[in-house]
Amino acid sequence: MSFPLLKTSLAAVLITAASVAAALAVRTLLDKAPGSRENSTSHTAAAMGEAAPMPDAFLKTWCFDCHGDGAKKGGLSLDDPAALTERAWENIRRHVLLHTMPPPDKPAPGHAEREDFETALAAWRAGLPEAGRQPAPVRRLSRMEFARSLETLLGVPAETVLAELPEDETAHGFDNNGDLQPLPAARMERYLSVISQTADTAMLPPPVPSRSQRVMAADFTGGGGLFPDAPQFYATTSGKDVRVRFHTPVAGRYRWSVVLYGHTAGYGPPMLQLGDSPPQAVWRRDRDNPQLRTVILDLPAGENVLTWRLANPLSDPANPDPHRRMRRLLVRESSLDGPLEGDTTPAPRFVEKFGPVPGPQASMEARVRAAHAALTKFTRLAWRRPATLDESLRLLSLTGNAMANGLRYDEALAGTVQAILASPAFLFLTDPAQAPPDRKNQAVAARLSYFLTSRPPDDGLLAACPDSGADWTPDQLAEAASRLLDSGEARAFALDFAGQWLQLRNTALASPDKTLFPQATPEMRAAMLEESTRFFLSLVRGNAPVLSLLTADRTFANDRLAAFYGLPAPAAASPQFTPMVVPPERHGLLGQASVLMLTSYPNRTSPVLRGKYILETLLGLEPPPPPPNVPSLNPAAGHGHGTGADSVRAVLERHRADPGCASCHRAIDPLGFPLEAWNAIGLPDPAAASANGPSTVFTGETLTHPADLTRWLVERQGTRIVRHAAERLLTYALGRGLSPQEKETARRLADQTGGREARFRDLILAVVRSAPFRGEPGPG
Repeated sequence: MSFPLLKTSLAAVLITAASVAAALAVRTLLDKAPGSRENSTSHTAAAMGEAAPMPDAFLKTWCFDCHGDGAKKGGLSLDDPAALTERAWENIRRHVLLHTMPPPDKPAPGHAEREDFETALAAWRAGLPEAGRQPAPVRRLSRMEFARSLETLLGVPAETVLAELPEDETAHGFDNNGDLQPLPAARMERYLSVISQTADTAMLPPPVPSRSQRVMAADFTGGGGLFPDAPQFYATTSGKDVRVRFHTPVAGRYRWSVVLYGHTAGYGPPMLQLGDSPPQAVWRRDRDNPQLRTVILDLPAGENVLTWRLANPLSDPANPDPHRRMRRLLVRESSLDGPLEGDTTPAPRFVEKFGPVPGPQASMEARVRAAHAALTKFTRLAWRRPATLDESLRLLSLTGNAMANGLRYDEALAGTVQAILASPAFLFLTDPAQAPPDRKNQAVAARLSYFLTSRPPDDGLLAACPDSGADWTPDQLAEAASRLLDSGEARAFALDFAGQWLQLRNTALASPDKTLFPQATPEMRAAMLEESTRFFLSLVRGNAPVLSLLTADRTFANDRLAAFYGLPAPAAASPQFTPMVVPPERHGLLGQASVLMLTSYPNRTSPVLRGKYILETLLGLEPPPPPPNVPSLNPAAGHGHGTGADSVRAVLERHRADPGCASCHRAIDPLGFPLEAWNAIGLPDPAAASANGPSTVFTGETLTHPADLTRWLVERQGTRIVRHAAERLLTYALGRGLSPQEKETARRLADQTGGREARFRDLILAVVRSAPFRGEPGPG
């Protein structure tokens, strides 16, 4: 079997075995873990103490006319509250808070009473027996986490890996959510293929095409010279070295050949020695019928001087046959073919990640010892825990067998690394609440690292794990979290958490009309996303108030974006982003072009999209989907910015005349109208601003300008925004949807860190300290 075929076969076996093991292991975890459906238990009642009462007085007063005492309007009955699903209660909460229920023709409570109902409903739901349901034992690494993990472990850029992976589905607003992470066979095969390609790219030298070099006799030097009777041949009789020069592009195995014939003296043929290889007999004596002699050499990259010589010189001047008086080798040409198996120089990334490669003369024992040290370190990082003795022996056996069958040291390790990365120990994260006791601390460390950096825990975090028998304390976790937030890797937190919560990722998907908005070039859209990413990260690192997300008077811009906003150019005009003070109308996220563009259509603004963004993203009040067969809006004049019957506002007002649309649009549209001061790419639109009149939001206040909207959000909805931010943080940190008990925990964390005055970093550290994050039962 040739080496390349052997390597391919072993790699296929490793990957196939690993994929089968992954499927079986995950199925076993899901079926038999303590948190599976048939084994699920709840600690809620004990943890929460006395259960809060159901807010039935509110329901009977304001809802039973249509939904109680046998009435079942819209298919909803409140006669048996325990039979309602969590989704049904969420719909009730949303309708009550958005003033869409009770309907306008019915008596209705005030907004303060509605908010009191929300508080009472959450407390009651948190005390129900099912409120503390156990999570699934594992979740798969998201696409982003997978790519950044390979970047950390192997040094291959995450962007290269991401380009090969399908997009993830999202649940509860995030793609790292274990509640919706299907892994069909086709996707598993794709992940395994990417693992194989990435490991080979990172660990092995790049493929180098083989080529042939030819040197003729006239270019030889050393112990001999051109033969007078046949000057196309180089002759030697002395036994001294004859030198031939070749340039090898890479280190590797090469085939060195010479074409020659010989003159015989005494008994036996002349013997050719190529380098240090054993001498070879030369039987041909006819210059017109020379023979080929070859040897395989391991050569370094660069200039190589190869030597050949006559190994058995003999002079017999008394021989009566003049052709047998002197042994002589006559070489016409020499050639070098290769590299035969590609470059054998250890790849720089391999040396960086796995240490030096044992030399070609190293014993098998020395190579196995080196492999053991390299694999122990790598497995600890990849699996976020030390390998067991049995696991280590199996991995080392794979490596040793590969080397025994002819693979180089780096090739053998590359195959084993593929098996490590195809293991469920890498592809899946264990929930600390479901982890075995001796692995719980490592599971918490992994959760913390992926929460704040989307990468596996580094050596420092793994080393900080408490010894078996002791758990992470809240203070220890907060200290570790602070270190990660201050590191360069925390940028991933802004890209992945804020990118999904605040929908900033959608900036890259926006495609404004090139004719209407020529300023929105790809470079400008990238600058918009970079501005918002840096803005969010600065708030987190600076421990700014959560509400400064809406009120901050500083942002980040390069020369291109500053010109777009009409701001003074940075002190040193460059593509680098620098902090800049912005005018009041640009304060906070709602003044940034990224959000204004991603909440618009390609050719016009959309108060509906902008109002929905505020409700859903900032307030956590997701409006229901539109009913079927609703006609699309089609404002024509000025692409919706006219002042007549074709303006966006006029069309929306006619749309709200439809009873099926009125209730939701009364809550959505007034929040989007103040932002009509900005066009579809976030530039001022004076015509639209002047045509836009006041609008009344669901709490009864009247808003006209962007500043009115910001003031209302901060002063009237500030506590809700902070609580929603806490819920988003806990959802993302846990990698799953929250139970009612955990939602109540998020609410309490927000209140305990200052309520509407809470600060970002404090809130993140409160999440990290919490019992759900640490995998502990109870509400704290």
